[in-house]
Parts: sequence; C-alpha cells; structure tokens
Amino acid sequence: MDVEPDARFEMRLHAPTADVVVVRVSGVVDTTSVALLAERAGQQLTRAPHVVIHLGDVTFLSARGLAVLGALQAKAELCGTRMHLAVEHHAVLRPLHIAGLDRLLPITRSAEAAVAAVHR
Repeated sequence: MDVEPDARFEMRLHAPTADVVVVRVSGVVDTTSVALLAERAGQQLTRAPHVVIHLGDVTFLSARGLAVLGALQAKAELCGTRMHLAVEHHAVLRPLHIAGLDRLLPITRSAEAAVAAVHR
C-alpha cells in the first residue's frame, strides 16, 4: 500500500545498534497519519529484536493512533520483537495510560533511555 505522508506528520528511522531500531515520530498522529505509522513502524518489527517508538515530538495522539500502537504491540509479540515507547509529554502519556498501553509496553522518557535499558 502506498501511503501519502501528512505535512503535519513525520517519521525517521535510526538504528543506534544492531539490535535496536528507533522510529522517531513527530507531529499529529491522527486518522490521516496512522496508516503510514502502521506500515513503516510495522516493517521494523522484523528488522531488530527491539523497536523503540519515540513519541517525544508528537503533539496529538488520537484514538486511532492508540489503536495502531496496540496493533503494533500485538504484531511485535508475534514476531518475537520487544516494542518500547519513549514519551516525554503528559499530553501523550495520559492517553497511553487511559488505553492501558503503559501496562503492556515499557515506557521511558527518551529513546536514548530505552536503548540504554535494552543494553543493561
């Protein structure tokens, strides 16, 4: 599926080590951007044993965005991959907490902290 990016949404991939991929998400995660998040982040789940979804620059996380993160977590489990979230802002952390994703996924304040935790 070819998905057009939204001007208010951006994703960048980074592999700081051979066993970790960081997906840096910024902007608005809503109905116009969730398909791209699902597709591109989902592709990373078979690339490394640990995938960090960094939501530090996300300004809005919709209910559909929460659903996609839950679906990515389920897919990660099937792939044998450990998914981590990096969240800096209460406005993003609160919906994750309400949805119960904070009980399913390890959450740190930064991608760097998540990578360090993987290597402890």
